[in-house]
Amino acid sequence: MLDEVGLDGFSLRKLAQRLGVTAPAIYRHFPDKTDLLAEVVAMLFQRSLATVPACDSWQEWMRAFGRAIWDGQERTPCSAMLISQAELDERYFIEKVTVIREALAPWADAPVDLFRLQSAVQALISGWSMFAQTSYAPHIDRALDLRAAAFESLDALIAGYEAGVTAHPSTGSG
Repeated sequence: MLDEVGLDGFSLRKLAQRLGVTAPAIYRHFPDKTDLLAEVVAMLFQRSLATVPACDSWQEWMRAFGRAIWDGQERTPCSAMLISQAELDERYFIEKVTVIREALAPWADAPVDLFRLQSAVQALISGWSMFAQTSYAPHIDRALDLRAAAFESLDALIAGYEAGVTAHPSTGSG
């Protein structure tokens, strides 16, 4: 529905009508549109994270995570709009930080700040994804394969962190 009507045209009342329920039924679960949209963003992130396969290294995990974010946002054309406009509360961030730290736990002794790298991967891929969701993306895609460029950038980011470890082995920062 968001893809059809956009954020401005979306309302809980219209959603209730589409679902064939009363508006109060929706309002019992989501006091307002902001709460529902925040939940959608959380769901998109969780779905993407759930598709990351078991990995043997932190580098492999970061690549798989980046691809999962791309794929999840590509399947949801309005994701760029949602991510940029969602109002997420502290509870959301505490939960997501916990989930991410658990996913990165197998490489707790890695010589880089994996949480910072994961955040950089998510920002990089989300930025490319938002770019790919613009109205003019088809024109750009004729000259530049946006998906390939996103994944090349992802590889460069990870390589940069690896190089930073080599350049600064005593600090472990990239």
